[in-house]
Amino acid sequence: MDIAILGQDSPRRHLPRWPWIILLVIVLFASIFGVLIWKRTEHNSALRDCRDAVGTSVRARARLRKTLDSIASTSASVTSKQVSDGKVVDDLRTEVAAASSVMGSNGKKSVDEQCPVESSTASLKSSAVSAAKSSRAMTQQEKRVRAASAAVIAGRDAKTLVDAQGSLSALVTAATTLLDSAEGQTAETEYRDELSTRITAAQDLVRTKAGDVSANDLAERCRDGVTSLQAAMDDLSAAITQQSGIDCDVLKCVALTFDDGPSADNDVKLRDELEKLKVKATFFMIGRNVTSTTSANISRDTQLGNIDGNHSWDHPQLSTLSRSAIGSELSRTDAVITAAGGRRSGLLRPPYGAWNDDVREVAAQQGDAIILWNVDSEDWKSRDAKATTEKVLGSVSAGSIVLLHSIHASTVQAIPDIVSGLRSKGYALVTVPQLLGGAPKPGWVYYSQHDMIHRGSTQQVDN
Repeated sequence: MDIAILGQDSPRRHLPRWPWIILLVIVLFASIFGVLIWKRTEHNSALRDCRDAVGTSVRARARLRKTLDSIASTSASVTSKQVSDGKVVDDLRTEVAAASSVMGSNGKKSVDEQCPVESSTASLKSSAVSAAKSSRAMTQQEKRVRAASAAVIAGRDAKTLVDAQGSLSALVTAATTLLDSAEGQTAETEYRDELSTRITAAQDLVRTKAGDVSANDLAERCRDGVTSLQAAMDDLSAAITQQSGIDCDVLKCVALTFDDGPSADNDVKLRDELEKLKVKATFFMIGRNVTSTTSANISRDTQLGNIDGNHSWDHPQLSTLSRSAIGSELSRTDAVITAAGGRRSGLLRPPYGAWNDDVREVAAQQGDAIILWNVDSEDWKSRDAKATTEKVLGSVSAGSIVLLHSIHASTVQAIPDIVSGLRSKGYALVTVPQLLGGAPKPGWVYYSQHDMIHRGSTQQVDN
């Protein structure tokens, strides 16, 4: 046997390659399988996230749709005139429009439609992000719609309360006027006492603020207060009518009314004629005409039982003025009539018979009814006693309110023939409150005993 030489390499033993190949194949397959599992896991996670997000979006859309449907018959139907601040109505409309825009097609498709299993992971992730974004937008918009709706409801309730308290306050003014004028006209003290009690209760309601009691409940109490106060006024008016012996539901009554006074000359002569003929009439005064030389006519009316109404301060067309200007015209005139010894009647005749919603609302707030006419004597046009007499006698019927003017001498001259002619036809000559059976209702428009327009209405009705 040969001995290997020291330092000489011995032949190498080569390991077989197949184990390495097998290991490499195993690692390769494991990597591929791992990637496939990872991708499947990622896809499933994306699919789950997509479906969760889309489901949330669908529910958000349903909630928003339900909210819009629920306000459609409540706050969405409220107009700017029904709230204390019209801006809240505009805000709600803006939010509702924004809600419709936000909804668009968001949340409209089902989960299966937006997140199909066969979609790519990237597509599912994109859909999830989009759905989450739309869900947040719709949820936030629903909150804004609800807040805007609540503001409208609160504004409506506040306006309802203001209107109810305003109506009650106006009736308190009219009731106080009736109570003051009833002094000495009826011996039925129980009716005066009852009206006084109702006035006090109504004043308390007018001063009450919404707090422990909701605005709606307080408004309802005010409406009940109007009903009870009006009933007490009707009872007292009936007692006065009974004592006076004048009941225009039984008698044929006509009310003579005179505008544009008081004047220093003709008004004095007119009252002399009326006193001599034992006729009580209704005068509508222009405030600026009440002076030191004419004011005695007003105090004389109080003594004679005539009624003094408001014909504005300086005879403008009230329907062309702002509410504040209308209020000034009326309040200044009331003040000078009262200062001259007259009693506030709660009667307003707007110059030219011109009125609109603003005139009616201001009148109502001040406790005034609008008194127009259904017979125009046209004394202002003819300036002739005979023509004036013929016009009146040829036009009147039971319940008529006749328009005349105290400032024309021809009108004063016509009065004896007008009075005798009406009486010969069986008419009783009365004041406007007597014709209407008591204090007219604030904010109502009267053309005659039977023709009127209720407050809040534009339709003339027969009573």
